[in-house]
Amino acid sequence: MKQITLPLIVASFLILQANAASTLHFSASPVLEHFPDGSVEWSATLSCTDPSSLSGVRVLFSFDSDLDGVADGARDSIVVSSATCENGQARLSRTFFPSSPAILTAELWQGVVLSDHPSAFTGSLGTLLSILRFCARPTNGEPEWVELRNTSSGRINLSKVRIEGHLLKGTLDGGATVLVGRDSNDLLNWQPGANIMTTTSWSSLRNTGDTVHVTWDNTVALDSLVYGAAVDSHEGCASAPTEENVAAASGFAMDLSKMRWNPRTEFLSINIQAPISSEYDLRVFDLDGFELCAIAKNKAGPAKIQFSGSDCNGLRGKTGSILLQLRPQSSAPLRKIIRILGP
Repeated sequence: MKQITLPLIVASFLILQANAASTLHFSASPVLEHFPDGSVEWSATLSCTDPSSLSGVRVLFSFDSDLDGVADGARDSIVVSSATCENGQARLSRTFFPSSPAILTAELWQGVVLSDHPSAFTGSLGTLLSILRFCARPTNGEPEWVELRNTSSGRINLSKVRIEGHLLKGTLDGGATVLVGRDSNDLLNWQPGANIMTTTSWSSLRNTGDTVHVTWDNTVALDSLVYGAAVDSHEGCASAPTEENVAAASGFAMDLSKMRWNPRTEFLSINIQAPISSEYDLRVFDLDGFELCAIAKNKAGPAKIQFSGSDCNGLRGKTGSILLQLRPQSSAPLRKIIRILGP
């Protein structure tokens, strides 16, 4: 199960009461979950103290598979009614089995009125663009660069894609890669034969560790990479996606043995890759953002943790999903969502 951060399929959810006198709001941010069978589930809770306010409400989903900002796939919807409201809340969910990566947009309507933008939610599913390799401030004279791969089978439009805030251009064929860096002939000398795209400016990556961000339209996270200091101070280039290279770059990574877990009958194995010199916390939250417990505090270095859930009272009798958060003191947090199975 993977919550990504990437590629992506995307969702934004908007809500407005038709008469504008009473605006509906989600009681917590909607959640997107990935599961090993390839399915993706969107779920949300809508406050409905007045069930009649749900009359004519529906969530409309549309798809954009080439990142051009235009819906180009089949549409789907959820109809919300007063029958959905129970104890002041309407719980909504929809499971998708995407045949290919895409941007997923979900809008909440009441009749013919679309909600206002402040209540929009954006999430991600699938992977359209991923960071393949990167070169962070090597001292051997090579320019910095980040290499992206189109993980889909179709051509995608890069005109709204940004790496570290720098806007790209053109299109990228399915399965193809592009190497992006500062506008310099040095890139051609160091990476001959590569498909190179240059930008007029560049925000330098730290060779002591940093995070590389790839976004769509400055709102949707397509991919990100947290890395640590290069093992060899004279060579700051590494491949991004494999565990070997993540470990070699002394970055952070978190892997779970299960994506669906019954804490009453089995252990959850948590494998953490982390620098020896950087402390981190590992905590458990529910999807409303409330902390259930801390699995580890001020820990440093790699760790293999067998978590039973017995020291996390909020898990007793719980079903649904929880969020595991690895929060380093020196970089952005990593998050994994896991589904809690019933007894």
